[in-house]
Amino acid sequence: MKEHPMTHNPPGGGVHISDPRVQNKQMRWHVLYNLIEDNAYTKIAEIGCQEGRTGWFLLENSTQNDLDLTCVDPYLVYDGYGYVEPFDMSEAETQARTYLSKYIEEDRCHFVKKFSVDAAKEFEDEHFDLVFIDANHTYEFVKEDISAWYPKVRVGGVLAGHDFCNGFPGVQCAVEEYFKPLNKAVSLSHNTVWYVKRA
Repeated sequence: MKEHPMTHNPPGGGVHISDPRVQNKQMRWHVLYNLIEDNAYTKIAEIGCQEGRTGWFLLENSTQNDLDLTCVDPYLVYDGYGYVEPFDMSEAETQARTYLSKYIEEDRCHFVKKFSVDAAKEFEDEHFDLVFIDANHTYEFVKEDISAWYPKVRVGGVLAGHDFCNGFPGVQCAVEEYFKPLNKAVSLSHNTVWYVKRA
């Protein structure tokens, strides 16, 4: 498997290729890769893309030759953004489009530069096989993202997200609050990835 170039020289002290989680294939992109390969998923959306590391890994390594990725990110720091990254968002967008340029040219990667809830309105219900939420981690935003994107996942598909952990209590609360009344089991995997299969 090819790891993203930024993993070899991560900015701001990000995860390095020597990290045991990378070596043992336990990063968020490895979890999504396994879901895609095990279920032959081809229509994927990532909500909150930053430098495009996750999307690049999936497109570069998947055996699904028709894998199609939609990248949703406004690339803005806004009121309630939640935390500060060690880079500006315009640079993150440039990096994402650069690393994903091959797949953009092949029409297998599409950017929707909008806020999550607005972007969701552009797609019919049950459009995607897998949607991965890794955007604003505060409770209100995660709850909105789940409500907006869960209907966009087809039956048999998966809604997943990142950082289901004590460090981001808003994520845990929003996920449990949404799915408990639906009697949906929330599965947890490596690198604090959560996911729910839509039956």
